[in-house]
Parts: sequence; structure tokens; C-alpha cells
Amino acid sequence: GFAKMKDVSRALTEIETLLFSGMPTYYPGSDEWGVPPTDSGHLISGISQPAVTASMLRKIVELEASDDTIQRAKKMMPSLHKNHCWWMTKRTHQETQLVAIIHPWESGCDNSPLWDEGLNNVNVRDDILKEGIRRKDTSHVDPKQRPTQDQYYRYMSLVRNGRDLGWDDEKLMEKSEFLMACPLINSLLCRAIGDFVWLVEKLGLGQEFEAERTQQIKWQQTLLSAIENRLWNEEMQCFTAIDLRSATLKQVQIPTCCGLIPLFVPELQNQFVEKLVKTAQDWTGRMIASVRPGYESFDPD
Repeated sequence: GFAKMKDVSRALTEIETLLFSGMPTYYPGSDEWGVPPTDSGHLISGISQPAVTASMLRKIVELEASDDTIQRAKKMMPSLHKNHCWWMTKRTHQETQLVAIIHPWESGCDNSPLWDEGLNNVNVRDDILKEGIRRKDTSHVDPKQRPTQDQYYRYMSLVRNGRDLGWDDEKLMEKSEFLMACPLINSLLCRAIGDFVWLVEKLGLGQEFEAERTQQIKWQQTLLSAIENRLWNEEMQCFTAIDLRSATLKQVQIPTCCGLIPLFVPELQNQFVEKLVKTAQDWTGRMIASVRPGYESFDPD
């Protein structure tokens, strides 16, 4: 947004702050997450967020490839590679080759009904029931438009469970009661990896980042194949999530806007592009709803 308003420097600062800073003050705060401060002293949560940073950086470089932009972008590249590496090595579900989320809050679509089946696997902790939770969202938003208290108990149980495991990635992949593969997370990461490769070339880092570039190309090929072969739902005519804790790796039968996000991946096969465009046209008036209008989980409010 700042770059579009011709304030490229401020747009770059926003990304630098994202990469090198910590979390805002909100509930749950750092005391609930229980994550030690980073080496730079910043407080962080125990979960991640959609990997869009490389894609945003590419947009900025495309808008203004000044010397300052190029130099600042170059400094971000190691962090971008580490982020993609973390997703692909620490969060990859081996059987499906899709990356997984351990909490709905990682998805970018926090309160979507897409997560209901996964949340049903989560047991509400006794300490959560005893202590209660200090919600802030319902103090300024109609509670009818926010998650139920039971859902929030499950959200916070996941936070406490992660804290008890020390936010150890291997243990979380093995033991987290909530583990799902999301079309939005996987597609945005797939796109971001392609944009990282573009940035390596555009920034003149071909020699310095050759190994990283080669690795990311392989990751993108693996991820795109998994998205197309595992997440496509022919009945829904869109991509849907998978409950990775179900014995059969069950697909969630709910058509949501997350299922259209693979359109953001330029390499997506035309057969899927054509079907998704038709699905989007069938859904929309002037806006794309979070759930397909008319579907049982659709709530116009």
C-alpha cells in the first residue's frame, strides 16, 4: 500500500520491521506464549503467518528498482530464505508433502469454518476452564461476529499445549491436536518461493545465492504438485483443506475463499485455473464471500 502511494522507503521499512521485530501487545501476550525473547530482545508468539513477504518485496522492487531499494532488498534475502526453509523443513507433512498449520491463527483466515473439523480434535484444558480467558475482541465487536467461547477455549488450549512442548517444531508436528494443510498457506508459500527466485535474479545475486535459488526451485515444484494432487476437491470445484490428524487424511467439504488462492500461483495448471475462475464467477456479485453463498456454513452477517 505505501509503495503504491509512492512512499517506497516506508514500504520497505514496514517489511524490515516485520522481519526483524516482534509481536504487538494483545491477548494472548508474550506471557501466554512462553517463548523466550529473540537474540535482539524482541518478544514473539509461538506460531507463524502466511509467507507473503517475498511476494510483497517483489512488488516493491517492480515499482521502484532504485539503488536504495536494491540494497535494502538484498539485506532481506537471507531472512526470506530462512523463512521458506523453516516452512519446508520444519512444517512439511511427509505423506502429503504439504506444509501444515498447528493453529487456525496461522492461516490468515482465523475464524473460518474450514478449521472446525480440526478444532474438534482439540481437548479443552482444565486450566483454561478454571482460569478463564481475557478476551479483548468482544469488547469492541459484536460477540455474534466473533468466535464462540468454546472455540476460544480450544484456541487457547492449543497455545498452552504448544508452550508445554517448548514450541519444538518436531514435537508439534507429532503431537499437536490441531494439524491441517491449508490451500491458502501452501499457495502463498508456493508463490513466495517463485518470487524469491525472481528476486535473486533481479537483485543480481545469482552467484551468491545459487544454492538457495536451486533449493527453492525444487521446493516450489514439490509444493505445487502437492497442492494440485492433494488439495483439489472436484465436488467443491475449488481447493480445500485437509485434516492431517484424520486417519484417512480427510478433505474438508467446505468451499471457502481460501480455495481460490491457488490462482495466485502463476505456475498452476490451466485446467485448475479455468475451473477456479468459473467457481469464482458463480460465487460472486461484486465481492468474493469467505464461504460460498448459499452453502450451509455461509453467514451473510
